[in-house]
Amino acid sequence: MNSAGEAFVLLTHTARSSPPRSETSRTSWTASQSVCDNRQTMAEAKRQAGDPKLIALFEKYGGRLVSPGGAAGLLGVKRQTIHTLLKRGEMRAFRSDGETPGGPHWVYIPLDDVYAYGERVGRPARGA
Repeated sequence: MNSAGEAFVLLTHTARSSPPRSETSRTSWTASQSVCDNRQTMAEAKRQAGDPKLIALFEKYGGRLVSPGGAAGLLGVKRQTIHTLLKRGEMRAFRSDGETPGGPHWVYIPLDDVYAYGERVGRPARGA
């Protein structure tokens, strides 16, 4: 009985629960830094400047503009509801001159309009 217990201890003591480490896993962290650079990079611009109308719009409103999806998130409604409100004239929307098959390239709503609408209907915008 004693030899069986010793055999069990010997087997469990020498058995590995995971495979042996590979040679590459022994490389130090500092040595591997020069091999791989995981910093985020930004794609190169395909043109010199953006849409002049969009740039002027953001300058006029101090960048305080949101997309219809952003307005929907602030008011806690669906994006389609925002588009309906825009059609009714409840809020102002600024659109690009260029069109894609699905609609304008961009649409932005002044944040002040979103906050004002939320106050008018008793649905204050989140974060206001």
